[in-house]
Amino acid sequence: MKIISKLTLLSILTASTLLASSTNDVEDLVNKAYSFCEKEGLDKCIKSFNDRDPEFIKDDLYIFVSEFNGMMLAHAGNNKLVGKDLSKVKSPSGIYPAEEFEKIAKNTAYGWVDYKWSHPTTKKITDKSTFIKRFKDKDVFIGSGYYK
Repeated sequence: MKIISKLTLLSILTASTLLASSTNDVEDLVNKAYSFCEKEGLDKCIKSFNDRDPEFIKDDLYIFVSEFNGMMLAHAGNNKLVGKDLSKVKSPSGIYPAEEFEKIAKNTAYGWVDYKWSHPTTKKITDKSTFIKRFKDKDVFIGSGYYK
């Protein structure tokens, strides 16, 4: 009985450590991309992200850049989304992620959005968390997310 309890506790602790690591990894990647854009300018960083610069891809994490109106400027995970208006794309959880991203960018400059999304590998509807950060005083934000 004690062994099972210890194993259960270890599983819970391991899962919470992985989750914390994932959120930190996402925020670190977005902050690194933000700093790069400050240094190099928005046009150069957008090109770099669209060219899938390995500095801004970590395992299954990648950077995207969007205008407030939902227009995707850069997407290292799926270049087919660049130039697309994603403002009316509804998640299986019933929210419009682009609208939620915009609200955060306008109101607090950075933050997290939780929603459900189709996992690109498993194709199953999965919980996802995305961290976005408004770029300076522009109507643009930089983001990255992970599947839980």
